[in-house]
Amino acid sequence: STMADTVALCSGSHPPNPQGSGVATRSNYSPSFALTLANLQTAYTNMLKTRGDQGIPVYNKADLLCIPVDLWTTAFGLVNSEFDPFISGSNVRNPMYGKVQVPVLRYVGTDVSGPGGTDTSWWLVNTDRAKRFVHWYNSVPLEFQTSADFDAQVLKTASYAAWSLRPHYWDWIYGCTA
Repeated sequence: STMADTVALCSGSHPPNPQGSGVATRSNYSPSFALTLANLQTAYTNMLKTRGDQGIPVYNKADLLCIPVDLWTTAFGLVNSEFDPFISGSNVRNPMYGKVQVPVLRYVGTDVSGPGGTDTSWWLVNTDRAKRFVHWYNSVPLEFQTSADFDAQVLKTASYAAWSLRPHYWDWIYGCTA
């Protein structure tokens, strides 16, 4: 699905503002970006450099690294090691140590298509901005139906509702695929 700017949520070609005017595009997506310390640092830095519609820097610091199950050991090593996790006996400080929490997304994997649909995709998320720009909609309000059979002393109740989430802006997430 696409956003109001007519591109995918994680895209390398967001227009400068939702109306699409202007010439420069902005990105919150890096293809061919395996989950490594260098790539995690680059994506984290790219989020920190986010500029709003008017070109003014916005506070956009990721606090979640969302990963599929297949990346959990790599991700936990990257953010929970005080020193570089890939150099044995290293005294080099890990700049990503403690910067983000790592929820494992159990239902993300090869059964999902598009960016964000492989076992090697990962996302940095700013939860404060996500709360601001992702909206919950009640598509169909909660409805109840009841059916009673007095002689059998049976009361049946059914309910139905539908909800959806829609992001109104894209800078709260940065997506990467390997």
